[in-house]
Amino acid sequence: MNSTNLINSAKNTIDNLVDSAQKHIAYIGTGAGLLVLLAGGWYGYRYMGIQKEQAAHTILADCMNQFDQASQGKASWTDVATMCQAGYEKFKNTKVAPYIQAVQVDALLAEQKQQEALDLLNVMLSQIGSSSPLYPLYALKQALLKLDMTDAALHESGLQELEKLAADTTNIYNDAAQFYVGFYYQTHGNAGKAKEVWTNLVAINDAVTDEQARSPWASMAQEKLNGLS
Repeated sequence: MNSTNLINSAKNTIDNLVDSAQKHIAYIGTGAGLLVLLAGGWYGYRYMGIQKEQAAHTILADCMNQFDQASQGKASWTDVATMCQAGYEKFKNTKVAPYIQAVQVDALLAEQKQQEALDLLNVMLSQIGSSSPLYPLYALKQALLKLDMTDAALHESGLQELEKLAADTTNIYNDAAQFYVGFYYQTHGNAGKAKEVWTNLVAINDAVTDEQARSPWASMAQEKLNGLS
């Protein structure tokens, strides 16, 4: 398995990307006599904002459906990317907009346009912000994509970001990052480092008493360790 497969595997871990959002706006005049109009105006603008978010969700669903069609060979990846770009331009001020870009990123990757995908992913990450629960997953995707680039500086940056995600105990997806750190070292001829990373991941998982909280990445790491023995 090469690093492109790493990217594809990571991509498959990212689903159900969007949450509902709301917008805020309001300012209508001054004076006690305008209080009712002020409240009504605020509600109207907020309602319009919610309506726009809902419309953006519809576009996202259409883009994802087009993506599925392309995956089955029933549409072109260019069509997917074009639809996503149009949807993003129309709803760029909504909370859903970055997730429309996320679909476009995967369409670009399917076309082997790694640099364009990386550029767009950088923009998307800056828009959703590190407070988003999905940020670490997209950051993982970004790191793996950099590792797939031929540019040495990007490659090194990707490795540093991947190891940072793996070491971050506040990252709820750090087990996935740890697995890929080990995988990176294994595929680059450093079985000792891979074994160290995977052994640590397995040990942490073995200490988890809640069966539902156990990591599937640790199970995959154990399989890899068995292969190294």
